[in-house]
Amino acid sequence: MFSRIRSLYTPDIWASFLGQVMSALGIFMIFPFLTLYLNKHLNIPLMTTMAVVSIAPATGFLAGLAAGAFADRFGRKPAMMLSLLGLAIAMVLYGYARNAVEFAAITAIEGMFSALYRPALNARVTDVVTEERRAEVFSFLRVGFNMGAAVGPAIGAFLLMTEPRLLFDIAATCVTLTAAIVWVLVPESKPAGRDTSRLVDPPGPGPVGSVALRGPHRCGPLGEYRLIIVLTLLNVPVALLYAQAGTSLPIHLSHHFTNYTHVIAVLYLFGAGMVTFFQMIISRLLKNVAAWIVIAFSFLAFAIASFGYGWAPSVGILLANEFVFTIGEMIGVPQLSHIVSLIAPEDKRASYFAIFGLRMSLGEIIGPLLGGWLMTTVGGGNLFRITGLLILAGGVGTILVVRRPQLAKPARLETNLRP
Repeated sequence: MFSRIRSLYTPDIWASFLGQVMSALGIFMIFPFLTLYLNKHLNIPLMTTMAVVSIAPATGFLAGLAAGAFADRFGRKPAMMLSLLGLAIAMVLYGYARNAVEFAAITAIEGMFSALYRPALNARVTDVVTEERRAEVFSFLRVGFNMGAAVGPAIGAFLLMTEPRLLFDIAATCVTLTAAIVWVLVPESKPAGRDTSRLVDPPGPGPVGSVALRGPHRCGPLGEYRLIIVLTLLNVPVALLYAQAGTSLPIHLSHHFTNYTHVIAVLYLFGAGMVTFFQMIISRLLKNVAAWIVIAFSFLAFAIASFGYGWAPSVGILLANEFVFTIGEMIGVPQLSHIVSLIAPEDKRASYFAIFGLRMSLGEIIGPLLGGWLMTTVGGGNLFRITGLLILAGGVGTILVVRRPQLAKPARLETNLRP
């Protein structure tokens, strides 16, 4: 049975899966609790704390502008290695920081290196996996990431209260092991040639991936990047929710629960566990559903979850809310990654994924500052209600984009073929 499961994917995809587990384990030991560490343990004021954690996505945004071009020019593997080693160094340095200025400098380093990894990994999947199986493989790698995310917060919650310095060292070790996995087991995949074609609207409906080609001079003032930029901006509200979940939500829950660190760990464990066990099942159930319908339900689930976080009357309600949030994540995120893979030219795949990844940087820049201000003025509940309304608006726009003829139909997922 094990050999049959192993045969579903090539060794490099399994290695990427293992890397996702290890990197997420290290990352999620720290980042759900970083605002709590600064605000509660180091007694740094709330707005200063939010400003500090906003620096990483700000430098990540600037680095993200170049991250895709770096991976497209120098290769996927060098970009991933540089990202992981830089992130590991930043995690070690966190353990030595004792004030807001030191944390600000380290988060700047962390944000810069973190921005390199995801575009390179997604571009690599697009390089080596057939179009029919990309959504499935993106889902598979998300399972690995969430396996690490399920365990990381539980370890982080324990060490935060006992040995904070050890917490940062263990997290850095996990990320360093990921770098070793990439170095040994993940070969380079950058296409040797250049594809100068540009993807734009076809004259009529067709199967997913059926696209017409024309020169960049007919693509509008933003050239070939117009569609991906629009899609990126429309998804910023969801990124705001992710940012609030990692920064404002822990502070918000600390006002409602005495054992808030345990509540946070349980929520992460529950959500990540759901993805681990159900992501692939859901992906295959939705393989014949139109992309715009999947995206519509995803945005609706995110909006409901945002409203639910604002309410947060009990752990039971929070778990139900986490269930809705995770459903939105499982059905929407792989589908959007697949859509980006379809509209990206071969020689600019990492660049397109890097541009789309900027939505998370924008959300992480705006989210903590907006969240800190709204929490101090109108309260945490209204913060999440406002975020929910923004998500609904972004969802409408995203549906209009996804319903474009070449993106309207789902990819057919082959379940027994190697990518």
